[in-house]
Amino acid sequence: MNDLLSKYKNVFQLIHTQRPGLLLYAFFFSLMNVALPYLILLMTTVALNGLLAGNTFLQLTFKILLLGGITLICQIAQKFFEKKRDDAYDEFNLNLEKATTLKLLTISYFQLQDPQMRAAYQKAKEGTNYSGGFNQFIRSVLEDLLNAVIALIVGVGAVTALLSAKGHQALPQPWEFFVNDWGFVLVIFFCVVTPIFCNLILAKKKNELEKGMFDFFTFVNRQFNYIFNVIFDYQNGPALRLYNGNQLMFHEMVKQDDLFLERSLKEDQKRSNLTDGGSALISLLLIPIFLLVAMKGYVGAIAIGSIFLYTGYFTQLVATLNTAFMALPKGNMLLGFLDFYFDFLALDPQENGSLPVEKRNDNEYEIEFHHVSFKYPGSEEYVLKDLNLKLTIGQRTAIVGRNGSGKTTFIKLLCRLYPVTQGRITLNGIEIDKYDLKEYQDILAVVFQDFKLFAFSVAENVAANRHFDTKRVTDALYIAGVKERVATMPAGIDSILYKDLNDQGVEISGGEAQKIAIARAWYKDAPFVILDEPTSALDPFSEYEIYRRFDDLVQDKTSIYISHRMSSARFSDRIVVFEGGRVQQDANHETLIQQPGLYQELFNAQAQYYVEDLTDEQLATLFS
Repeated sequence: MNDLLSKYKNVFQLIHTQRPGLLLYAFFFSLMNVALPYLILLMTTVALNGLLAGNTFLQLTFKILLLGGITLICQIAQKFFEKKRDDAYDEFNLNLEKATTLKLLTISYFQLQDPQMRAAYQKAKEGTNYSGGFNQFIRSVLEDLLNAVIALIVGVGAVTALLSAKGHQALPQPWEFFVNDWGFVLVIFFCVVTPIFCNLILAKKKNELEKGMFDFFTFVNRQFNYIFNVIFDYQNGPALRLYNGNQLMFHEMVKQDDLFLERSLKEDQKRSNLTDGGSALISLLLIPIFLLVAMKGYVGAIAIGSIFLYTGYFTQLVATLNTAFMALPKGNMLLGFLDFYFDFLALDPQENGSLPVEKRNDNEYEIEFHHVSFKYPGSEEYVLKDLNLKLTIGQRTAIVGRNGSGKTTFIKLLCRLYPVTQGRITLNGIEIDKYDLKEYQDILAVVFQDFKLFAFSVAENVAANRHFDTKRVTDALYIAGVKERVATMPAGIDSILYKDLNDQGVEISGGEAQKIAIARAWYKDAPFVILDEPTSALDPFSEYEIYRRFDDLVQDKTSIYISHRMSSARFSDRIVVFEGGRVQQDANHETLIQQPGLYQELFNAQAQYYVEDLTDEQLATLFS
């Protein structure tokens, strides 16, 4: 129970933090929403009692106009607070989206990659899309609870007034006890609480159905999303048509559609049965209440017109309380989705050091791995094992090895995307975690094998900024060997890439995109240049062209180069061979090619493929 209350408190705090005033507007809207039916009942009762009591025309008109004016003011206030609530809710949504986006951009990479966190985030997104999220929580759960509180206050007042009203006509027992004594309260209490209790049980069953439907809906939705993404991705067009995959996709879509429709109809019928049962029970238990109120009128305890007023009050009370208690289990289910946002926004970003990185014109930065071991979160398998490696200043180092040997993981640790599991990494003798994260990462220019370009202009992609040096962008494109291709684009370096945000966007090949990513690394002008499979999308000739400009690309910087293509290693001063998360060999190309070992084995295995593609002159240049 305490945990549930804490979750409600967290969600209320989140709503208030992201949009102060939203809860207040929701409260006043609920107040007006509940008050209006009572005012209309009161106005009808006053008119009826006035007529029966023989009020004059002026007296009756005054009472009706007064109550009508109050009702009109409440209606205006209801619309006012409804508009303020809706506007505040829209602002809340925008603020929450901003806060979530900012958190996604600022939390550490390893937090972002945490499978549990990503699964919880996906569940929260799918859950809020399915159930209505904060909108549903505020407008259904929160406002239903507020309505119930207000209705309960009015109901308690009505019971008190009826209990104190004594008739001039005595009744035989047990009628006297139930009409003019505490038996009246007991009957009212029983008739109000019983349907609520029963409907709580029904609501729990309905929410179990909802949860099952949500799990099923999530599963089917993923199937549909996958199918539609495959169909609408034009790059899949040839395979779908040549291998008759369109029939496969269509039949799978029809299958999922039929499953969803069949399940939905069954669940809707079950929900309808539960709802009808609850409504019937409420109608049945309102009969004793109406009977007792009518008896109050019979004995002269209340005016005849007030019978209409009190029966209306109790009908409203039972319906409102029932709706609120029906909403509670739904609110509890919603908390399972919404509470994620509170925990997510409370995530601390990666621990950041405070030391500034010394600014050196000579690029004298030396990084060293000291007995570093690493395993990914949730895994028991070490990817790197007791790794010792010093990156010598100004040296060009190639890191090679089989898939899964730990090469890319090594780079991620170097970039502080993950903390080491054991050991330490130092920059000029100081552990890298002690440096300011941004300043430390500013000395690194990286091209990952899974690099990303964005649907912005070529220049903005190269500079990674809205503001850029035009000449340096052009030089970077030349160094990367893509300057001529960009020159053919409609707006040159100002051309937008891809059509995600602009219909005039330019679609480029994987190789062209990779060259622009290399240009981005050169543009940064960082002391360390790290290239992780930077030519994987290039043919051997384009790859050779990149290597021909390798001196211009890395200049006098310390460079680290990872590749599965052994031919690229000859451009490096030093070659480090990874195997099983350890350094197996460490020397230059001339030394390693003469030594029996993994490097010689991999190099000779790949050389035969280049023989088929290159001329003798190109081979002599490439492998000399």
